[in-house]
Amino acid sequence: MTRPDAKPTITQAMIDAYDEYTHLTLDRRRFMEQLT
Repeated sequence: MTRPDAKPTITQAMIDAYDEYTHLTLDRRRFMEQLT
């Protein structure tokens, strides 16, 4: 179990995938695949 005060680690790859999903042509399925 994680500590309640622990912050999740967000990588640059996650940020890039989100940017592509929201502003470009990445569909939801590929977005989720990139996050896993």
